[in-house]
Amino acid sequence: MYTAIIPAKGKSTRVHAKNMRSLGGKPLLDWTIEFASNSNLINEIVISTDSEEVLSKSTKLKDFSQEFHSIKSGSVVQLDKGLLIHKRSNAISKPNTPTIELTFECLTNGNFINSSFILLQPTSPFRDYRELEEIVELHRKNQNESVVSVHKVDSPHPSKTFKLHDAGEIDKTSVRLGDITTPSEDLGSYFAPDGAYYIFDHNRLILDRAFITEKTKCFVRGGPKSVNIDTELDFLFASFLLEKNIIQIDS
Repeated sequence: MYTAIIPAKGKSTRVHAKNMRSLGGKPLLDWTIEFASNSNLINEIVISTDSEEVLSKSTKLKDFSQEFHSIKSGSVVQLDKGLLIHKRSNAISKPNTPTIELTFECLTNGNFINSSFILLQPTSPFRDYRELEEIVELHRKNQNESVVSVHKVDSPHPSKTFKLHDAGEIDKTSVRLGDITTPSEDLGSYFAPDGAYYIFDHNRLILDRAFITEKTKCFVRGGPKSVNIDTELDFLFASFLLEKNIIQIDS
């Protein structure tokens, strides 16, 4: 069995209060809580947050929002059977704090049932249980090395991107200029994490100090389910997928 860690900060830079925003009639955070709650591979859920408001806006957590003030900063406490809250310390509550840092604090201060964890970001609301089973099996076959879900980067092709100097000139060290006019199919495939799943073992993460290493296995996702809400346009696209019934969600 696995412990799910769901990071849910109160403030966000690109999409205002996105974890509390309504998607398809419920807060974005609740999509991920429901998925974790209904999985037979997850028996413990940790909500990592710095905000009482995040709890109060969630239909799944609002009954516990008043308890947030009494929780010691940095600690992990149990709210209900199989449900815990990690109240982030001030040091890791900044807008640009890496997710790995809050995970370290959570693992250090928590007393968990399991030694294997699944990090589920609310910004990837569309998951299904069949792919979770496949990812968990990959984790086990990989002798408990980490597993991350990824998606193919199609457009723009990474080899056609470059940095600019302040004067607007192309930084030639950041690109092979010949690749810009080369057909994308001749440049090979590139992949990037899609934010839906990060699976790791406690001891391995402490040793590696990273979610992704050279030994990490990747699970390729594709299609509309791999949308990762990082901008307002992403949020509109996710809403469109639901409104038009383009995407089917496990119940």
